[in-house]
Amino acid sequence: MCDRVGVLYAGKLVEEGPAADVFAKPRHPYTVGLLRCLPRAGRSKETGRLDTIPGSLPLPGSIAQGCIFAPRCKLADERCLKDAPPPYRVASAHGDQMARCHYHERAETLPRSTDEAPVPAASGEASPLALSARNLSKTFRVGDEDVRAVHDVSLDLVQGETLGLVGGSGSGKTTLAKLLLGLVSPDRGATLELDGASLPERVTRRSGEQVKSLQIVFQNPDSALNRAHSVRRLIARSLSKLAALHGQAKEERLRTLTEAVRLPERYLGSRTRQLSGGLKQRVAIARAFAGDPRVVVCDEPTSALDVSVQAAILNLLADLQRERRVSYVFISHDLHVVRYLSDRIAILYLGRIMEISRAADVFDGPQHPYTEALLSSAPALDGARAKRIRLPGELPSAADPPSGCVFHTRCPRKIGDICETETPPCRDAGNDHAIHCHIPVDELRALQRQES
Repeated sequence: MCDRVGVLYAGKLVEEGPAADVFAKPRHPYTVGLLRCLPRAGRSKETGRLDTIPGSLPLPGSIAQGCIFAPRCKLADERCLKDAPPPYRVASAHGDQMARCHYHERAETLPRSTDEAPVPAASGEASPLALSARNLSKTFRVGDEDVRAVHDVSLDLVQGETLGLVGGSGSGKTTLAKLLLGLVSPDRGATLELDGASLPERVTRRSGEQVKSLQIVFQNPDSALNRAHSVRRLIARSLSKLAALHGQAKEERLRTLTEAVRLPERYLGSRTRQLSGGLKQRVAIARAFAGDPRVVVCDEPTSALDVSVQAAILNLLADLQRERRVSYVFISHDLHVVRYLSDRIAILYLGRIMEISRAADVFDGPQHPYTEALLSSAPALDGARAKRIRLPGELPSAADPPSGCVFHTRCPRKIGDICETETPPCRDAGNDHAIHCHIPVDELRALQRQES
């Protein structure tokens, strides 16, 4: 989008230059740190943990001399603490680049702040199913219309895995999550199972054990946390309700839980309104894990966070999954974030699953034409420019979905009348990779390889 990029830290412009040069060769340690926090193409929780930026922003006016980033910079020395760096300017490939760093020529040698050791992959043994859903549909009555938000969705979630849910706004991701959690009732004919046992549709009809086994981390912790209560009270209440702990046992568990989510003890007496976004999300995660859940729904838990805090939360979720064998349903618009954390990915369009497979296979192809369009829109930090597939028209109304394949009104690979009149078959692309499309898998693969 941008021709030039400026990087601000604590109110000061610390780097500026052509976008291509700043991303290819950043010259300020803060810029280097920000870029390392991002889950790049091909990265996953198995290949290595994301780097983070240690410390926190300084209070306004608290740094009177030296470089404002020095307290958080692993390249900083006495010079950095005493002398504020001037705006050094260098000639880069696409124009002048400025950086306020005494050591801008070696900014990229900044040591990592986070151990890069990857999360160990699960053993080859088959894991039991944690959650199973069959024929989930949800129709809302809006005025005089029936709106089908979710249509005949079936999926399984294995113990210790992450299933990513991806799709545009209005695709049914959040409604599907609410159906799994029992916050809304499905249409007749649906079945839910938790650990192989029948799971009631409504949360009010579930046992205490079932309620604590399925929890959620919301996108905006402010909407889920009472701002008038202390962090200690919020987490302690969840321990009382979900784990039935009291007295000394509750206090010991609270300390263990806050340590697990990397929440410093000094914040336990604080109100959530006094916390940063990242700390609030850690409180929300601690509450979700209070009852040792089997499944946690993460509804865009990092979308409101800056990239450094996002990296810390993603690392935390991966660590908790490894330690506790919890399963995640992870909802996000950010394809690179989904790719990093997910073991499998389901692509939704107009309440229907278009494609579901292992994360690597969704990205490597072949893909459903809708998945192909989504991937083409994801920005790449390495400067590579894939051909953008622009979908015509608007998302059809869920009250009056297209006949046949619901994607045919926007599909760039529509093959004829069959797309308008017949529901597409579920095609097996191998390795548990399912694509709902009239185009045969081999033909899809050949078309996409030809155009890549």
